[in-house]
Amino acid sequence: MRCNMDIKYIGSGETAKALVYYVTDYINKSFLPVHVGFDTLHYAVKQNSIKYSGSSDSTAVRH
Repeated sequence: MRCNMDIKYIGSGETAKALVYYVTDYINKSFLPVHVGFDTLHYAVKQNSIKYSGSSDSTAVRH
């Protein structure tokens, strides 16, 4: 496939804010309707929460 994959866990904080900004900016540049992009983003965040909510080795800080 010869593609560059830079995968990184993004929990919260400044990095998460930067990701939301990037995705929002990307959605607004494409022909994809904004509501579809936000629904997709919401689904991804929800699935991430489900996947990592029961993890005992989570590095996320909970308040």
